[in-house]
Amino acid sequence: MEPFDTIDRIRIRDKYSVSDIRELQSLAQFHSDEPELWDLIGDVMQACDEDRPIEESIACYNRAIDCDKTYAPAYESIGWVLDTYFNDFDGAEKNFLVALQHGASDTARIGLSRVLAQTGRITEAIAYLDSCDDQTRRDVTEMRREIVEGIWFSESQETA
Repeated sequence: MEPFDTIDRIRIRDKYSVSDIRELQSLAQFHSDEPELWDLIGDVMQACDEDRPIEESIACYNRAIDCDKTYAPAYESIGWVLDTYFNDFDGAEKNFLVALQHGASDTARIGLSRVLAQTGRITEAIAYLDSCDDQTRRDVTEMRREIVEGIWFSESQETA
């Protein structure tokens, strides 16, 4: 059932190596139109035990989007990268919103909440957390606590 057998086998690993990237890239030569494959290659590149330029992951996420303009996980991944690596809050927000338009999960809502909190939009950030399907999920409760405690944004920085 290639490429999904390989995707599933590699996805569940605790650690990723360069050989995982090579195996996925080899698979992509024959299944270049599978967005899930390109998304996983980007994820594995980020989590690999060898440092890889983040731009390589971004290129993979964009390739996934080229394969399927509605593939929410790739937009979500770009949102996280833009937020965590580049502090590009506008770009991250746009990508999280597109991911949500295409059916993304609570992970995109959490990412969007983080971005909104970092830009001082606390009420909006909490509203997106309130819209999460699983309110008991640890990521949701932790993000809510961090926002309330002002970890992501200081009220003294807030603009009118």
